[in-house]
Amino acid sequence: YATLPVVRMGQITLYEAALSLSEEQHFDAFSLDDIDSAFESCVQLKFQQHLMLTGKGSGIILTPYAAGHTLGGTVWKIKKETDELVYAVDFNHRKERHLNATALHSLQRPSHLIIGASRM
Repeated sequence: YATLPVVRMGQITLYEAALSLSEEQHFDAFSLDDIDSAFESCVQLKFQQHLMLTGKGSGIILTPYAAGHTLGGTVWKIKKETDELVYAVDFNHRKERHLNATALHSLQRPSHLIIGASRM
């Protein structure tokens, strides 16, 4: 699961890596078609789009919110029944020139909150 910018940037990065390695040496670890097929299995979500999982994850709802730190970066809300977990390991609370601030403030009192401490 990822937002559109994350999927596209990942795809472009792998394309560039494969093309640059194939120019320097014989490279056959994976092809551009392999990259395409790998990214076809990614589920792209928009910010604040609810996704109800099925199968083993039945009853779990995933919702991405803007992290405000990187393009496409996400704070995840994971909900099942009355439990609500917010996973926000990298976010920015200030508005920048190219990104809005995180949407973390709109998530009211989750039962669990996981945040990163690298910048604290």
